[in-house]
Amino acid sequence: MKRTKASKALASTPTPTEDVAAIDAMRRMLGRRQPVSVKLRASEEGEPMRLGAPTADVGGWAARVNDAVGGASVSFGQTQLRHMSRIALAQPETAESATNSMLSAVEAVRPENEVEGMLAVQMATTHQAAMQALGKACQTSAPDVAETMGNLANKLMRTYTQQVEALAKLRRGGEQTVRVEHVHVYEGGQAIVGNVTGPTARGYLENGSQPHALTGSAALAVQAQPEMLCADPSRDAVSVTGRARQEPLPNARRVGGKRRAQG
Repeated sequence: MKRTKASKALASTPTPTEDVAAIDAMRRMLGRRQPVSVKLRASEEGEPMRLGAPTADVGGWAARVNDAVGGASVSFGQTQLRHMSRIALAQPETAESATNSMLSAVEAVRPENEVEGMLAVQMATTHQAAMQALGKACQTSAPDVAETMGNLANKLMRTYTQQVEALAKLRRGGEQTVRVEHVHVYEGGQAIVGNVTGPTARGYLENGSQPHALTGSAALAVQAQPEMLCADPSRDAVSVTGRARQEPLPNARRVGGKRRAQG
């Protein structure tokens, strides 16, 4: 009784600002899609926890689970749910809450098929395992355990990032998007923005002494190249690159189609 009175004494009345913030948060929460949940229970004393529907509508619950993981069969949905519950059961006292948290994260991805559903389940379970390892690393007083759990958490979090990137790539159909922010074109030059293939798609081209940096092969700045005089004026001129460009000698005169310096 004393503990209850002490707890009540510590509780303060919310301020008007806090009341408004709470109402606003509740309105936004209710406006979101409400995720499906699961009930974990033991049928008899000492038996392992079992998955079950939180209401009497088992069929409707199973359909929502299948939809959450992007599947079209009860077997697929229940299998993915068991994968998540096994990770959550590492901490039995919070297993039900952790399973529902992972299930909510999977449903937030809105998988469109089984492949995306499996990847979403991997993301949710990887995050859960990473947080468990990180918690153990912070709670232990043994340096070796802290290092082991910290390294494991680090690897799992990197894996999670790779899974997010894999999902984004899968939804793009494997195509890579490159954003071009700056393209510099100097006087006498031309710019091509797009996918460039062929021998001209180099890392950079030069316009005199000004390099043009590229982003992958998406941006390419091409300059107008000078022409090199050939020995036979009747023939077509040959284009050369800016690197091979040679300025005419001062006081030069044309002799037989060539420039020679005057005496």
